[in-house]
Amino acid sequence: MSPASFTLEGKRVYVAGHNGMVGGALLRRLEIEPCDVLTAPRSLDLRDQSRTQAWFTDKRPDVVT
Repeated sequence: MSPASFTLEGKRVYVAGHNGMVGGALLRRLEIEPCDVLTAPRSLDLRDQSRTQAWFTDKRPDVVT
C-alpha cells in the first residue's frame, strides 16, 4: 500500500511562529509550494481565544503548522 499523499496546491497554509527557527524554516520551504502562506501579526496573542478564533474565521486556513 502506498502512503497517502497530501497536496498543498491551492491551500491556505498558516505557519505559527514564523519568526522562530522552525517556523522560519517552514516558511522558506513553503515558498516553493503552490500555496498561499498565512502568518499572523505578532500582536495576535494565540492565548486569547476570542481574538484567535476571529482571526481564523477571517483567514480560513486549510492547513495549520
